[in-house]
Amino acid sequence: KISGRGVGMDLVKENVEALNGTINLRSASGQGTTITITIPLD
Repeated sequence: KISGRGVGMDLVKENVEALNGTINLRSASGQGTTITITIPLD
């Protein structure tokens, strides 16, 4: 089991939103999770 305080993704979300970006999470049982962060260059 992985333990933590759960603040990591909150910090990522705040920073990505501040840069007008998006976060996409895709999870499949037995295959893992893919996290895609998109930040515009302009």
